[in-house]
Amino acid sequence: MSKYLDGCFYEMPMIFTNKEYKDGTVIKSKYKDVSALSQHVYCRLKQYEHMYTGSENTAERLFFEGINNKKNWFYAENAKLAEDCNISESTIKRCKRELLDYGLIKTCKVFFVDSHGRRSMKWVTGYHLSDGEDAFDT
Repeated sequence: MSKYLDGCFYEMPMIFTNKEYKDGTVIKSKYKDVSALSQHVYCRLKQYEHMYTGSENTAERLFFEGINNKKNWFYAENAKLAEDCNISESTIKRCKRELLDYGLIKTCKVFFVDSHGRRSMKWVTGYHLSDGEDAFDT
């Protein structure tokens, strides 16, 4: 853990870097060419995933369009994501498109459900993140 920052950081997954071994062998990651901004957005989404999923964070009052298993799905508004990443909403959309193209995220529409079971008119984006476990397949 961080010696001086007292926990005020988030980690960059190793899927964005090549694996280098002591014998000099290098295995290229299939996610090596993801842009730096998209990597930043992915890390922020990973932080959201840790905050908003799990047994204590149920999604019972939400409707994830086309999703039967809500486990590890969460939602975030583009405006909040843009504010947290300190970039514009149009850049967020471009980064999300890149992450979708690489298969690092899946998205769907999320509606809020009232006590009568009716979906809201407003929707936000739901996310499911890949851990990139196939980054070094040969």
